[in-house]
Amino acid sequence: MTAREYLNQATSIGRRIAALEAARASLMDDAASLASSWGGGLPVQGREENPMEKRWADYIDRAQEKMDEISQTRARLLGLKLDIITRIDIMPDGKKKDLLLWRYVSLAGWPDIAGKLTNRPEPLTLERVHQIHREAVRLFEWTNKDFFGKI
Repeated sequence: MTAREYLNQATSIGRRIAALEAARASLMDDAASLASSWGGGLPVQGREENPMEKRWADYIDRAQEKMDEISQTRARLLGLKLDIITRIDIMPDGKKKDLLLWRYVSLAGWPDIAGKLTNRPEPLTLERVHQIHREAVRLFEWTNKDFFGKI
């Protein structure tokens, strides 16, 4: 695994969490819509469920499964971010460290990073930010060469 692949895991996991959250929200919206179509309210215990209530319960169960997966994925992302922070922290260059932290721990976009990297009124160009990023990844890999030599 290269340093870039290692770091990109955080971005990929972050996107996965966003997709799971969107799927869960959609299921909850569907459950709310279905509940309002039969008159609302939760299913009553002791009374036979109608087919809509069964569908509603299925939406809720599936939404809970998504929530469980979100929790597990967030825990995985947190562990990875802590490891990334530890590995970035030993780098000697402050500006490059900041760039990698913003990108792979805060999951910031390139325009935000460009604005943060400069003290001038005009942010750096994206081309320059990408150049600094390439340098930062090379420095990250070199600083952690023992780790990447073992992957």
